[in-house]
Amino acid sequence: MADESYRRRIARQLNKGENLHALRRELAYAGEGAVRRRHHEQQSEQMWCLTVATNAIVTWSTELLRPGGDRAASCRPAHRR
Repeated sequence: MADESYRRRIARQLNKGENLHALRRELAYAGEGAVRRRHHEQQSEQMWCLTVATNAIVTWSTELLRPGGDRAASCRPAHRR
């Protein structure tokens, strides 16, 4: 761990994982943080919905913050440009 660039790269990866976990936790708390289904199949569906919502937010944020172009402007409705 003497290499400073290696430590920074590891810290960035840890921060990404922690931020992703925090996002999933916030989304889960919208449903009061509880799995409300009785059957395993329904619980799996609820978790897949959480995964889809998380992926959509991460993808949108990545496109929105991507350097080299104003992707957000192309996604806005025409009357708000």
